[in-house]
Amino acid sequence: MAEGGSFSNDSDEADNASGDADEVFCDPCKNKPQWIAVMGYCIVCKEYLCYNCLEVHRNQRITKGHHILDKDEMPKGHASSSNQVPCAEICEEHTPELVRYYCVDHAVTGCGDCMTLSHASCQKKRVQDIATGFTTSAEFNQLLPKFVQFLEDLESMKDTLDNKLGNIGTRYSALMQTIADFRQGVNDHLDQIQTQLEDEVTSLRDTQEQELNRLIASNESMMRKIKTTLQKIEVFSSDVNENSTFVVSKQAKREMTRMENELKSIEVMQEQQQYEFCPSPQVADLVRVCISFGKLLKLPGLQSTVLYRRSFTVKTESGRSDCKINDCVLLTPGRMVATDGNNKTVKLLDMKNKRVLSAHGVNGEPYGITKTDTDQVAVILPAEKNIEVLKVKHEFSSIRTIKVKRDCCGISYKDNKFAVSYSFPGGVEILDTRGNILHTIEPMEGTEPMLQAPTFISFGTEDNTVLLSDNYTNKVSVVSFEGKVLRSCNLNCPRGIAMTQDGVVFVCCWADGCINVVTPDLKIKKIIIKEQNDQYKHVKMPHTIAYCGVYHKLYVTNSMMGTVCDNNMHEYKMNI
Repeated sequence: MAEGGSFSNDSDEADNASGDADEVFCDPCKNKPQWIAVMGYCIVCKEYLCYNCLEVHRNQRITKGHHILDKDEMPKGHASSSNQVPCAEICEEHTPELVRYYCVDHAVTGCGDCMTLSHASCQKKRVQDIATGFTTSAEFNQLLPKFVQFLEDLESMKDTLDNKLGNIGTRYSALMQTIADFRQGVNDHLDQIQTQLEDEVTSLRDTQEQELNRLIASNESMMRKIKTTLQKIEVFSSDVNENSTFVVSKQAKREMTRMENELKSIEVMQEQQQYEFCPSPQVADLVRVCISFGKLLKLPGLQSTVLYRRSFTVKTESGRSDCKINDCVLLTPGRMVATDGNNKTVKLLDMKNKRVLSAHGVNGEPYGITKTDTDQVAVILPAEKNIEVLKVKHEFSSIRTIKVKRDCCGISYKDNKFAVSYSFPGGVEILDTRGNILHTIEPMEGTEPMLQAPTFISFGTEDNTVLLSDNYTNKVSVVSFEGKVLRSCNLNCPRGIAMTQDGVVFVCCWADGCINVVTPDLKIKKIIIKEQNDQYKHVKMPHTIAYCGVYHKLYVTNSMMGTVCDNNMHEYKMNI
């Protein structure tokens, strides 16, 4: 029908006279004697509008923001099915265009601009043409439960994130407290040194004051004696009593000689009284060059990546056999000590120059090793049932030997205590530095022992706990001194372990040829080194691992692969 055309509204014939069955008329004008042809459709009000109503609709404050479809876009007829009403969703990329099309190739919806610019060569369909019956389709019915489940997952994640947000304050408060405690410790130490020096100064002052007071009293006594002598000489001289004058003069002369010697001692004493404070050159240098008494270290986690750096041999020319590195420990970032089982030696390694500095022969095959000080290690000798404590300089020297009850294999040191692990049957003992047993750990679950071969051990980050790697039960576990398994993680044949200050654990998985990083709660694990990757081809059957927290490096050795030995120490750099 032409714009502005009209029909009678008096009979059904008038309806039929409208011509096209899909032709529609202005909704606000339906009560007028004439039906007016439409010029647009309001999506919000769901009304067809003629020219005049459309102008009013666009200019009224309450409706001026409504989206209007023109004659070519508006739905055809007052059909009740949902696909006859155009989509009212605004395109995210091209506001205020409406979403009208669906790209079959990429399974995305978009406006006409989207399809023209990004999907010109794709198969496209109008949303109105394909949306009929979607709400009753299997796809829609499957999506609804997924949406519900995803919402539940998001809500659960929100709770987790909220908890993490709440823990941030606690963690960083603890970090600040650690800094404050360190500063207070420095202050306390300096206060103690200052008090000792001040006490020494006070003692010197008191001693010298007492000596000077004694000399002052002696000086006054001599002055009185000289005055008395002069008075006697004056009296005797006036009386012409030469005998008395002679005696008094000789006595005074003798006394004066003694006084002169005492005066000399006073002069000497005055020279010895001079003191000055000489600052410690080490402390003076520390104050001069140190701009901070510490720094914040970024700790590794599951998001850390690892890059292979280099390898170097730990076999020496004097070694009769290929190496079998049973365990290793860093003394400093630049020095490592490793136990070589095949050659029955303990080796000092220079990590900067990548070489063996010295090798110390021991009785029997050495196994576990731990650092007890920056220049001391304790080494397990299973066959000898000994713990050998060695001092490490350029060479090794024995300090003492600690006896254990049977052939243990793993060892860790913390707070003047050793933790040693035993295999078959599995167990742990906590010893003092003389070998006295403080705690015995034999965790049991029913009739099956929960520990069988805990080869590697470390004290936990929590008090009175140990971290154990058991390659027979395929578990890494945190166990209390009372024998309770607090948490555990399943891994395939775990061997060597290394732990950061905040409890992140690196684990050698011998059978899988990989290194895992595990969160402190042992709930989440991730492979960070895997032998299939070319850059990790040096890790075949990882057995020992050490972590350098200063430079964020991992050092890995392999165990024997059949009859072949790997004589190398492999270095990896962590990007955190």
